[in-house]
Amino acid sequence: MMILYNDITKYYDGMGKEGMDMAQATITFKTDQETKEAAQEICRLLGINMTTAINLFLHQMIWRKGIPFDVVLEPSRETKRAILEAEQGIGLSRPYDTVEELMEDIRREKD
Repeated sequence: MMILYNDITKYYDGMGKEGMDMAQATITFKTDQETKEAAQEICRLLGINMTTAINLFLHQMIWRKGIPFDVVLEPSRETKRAILEAEQGIGLSRPYDTVEELMEDIRREKD
């Protein structure tokens, strides 16, 4: 199903699912000027205002029951290297059938 920008604007600019006016609440937040201006330009290109964009975000949070995009930390260089080595099979031990077998190898390495 394709939703056109005008449909989005009608839906999110104060209208509920049934098309009835909903009570309004005000949210105030701070951001830096550069972020605000960049977001406003994107909204302008999409044909929506900032209020509509923020309402889209809030509704997506509700529908997804979380942040509607990945929030991740980049792995460190060391972690990236370890992942690459593991994918290439570098530095991996052999498989063990039991914990005792694993512990025997660990003890042998210490000696």
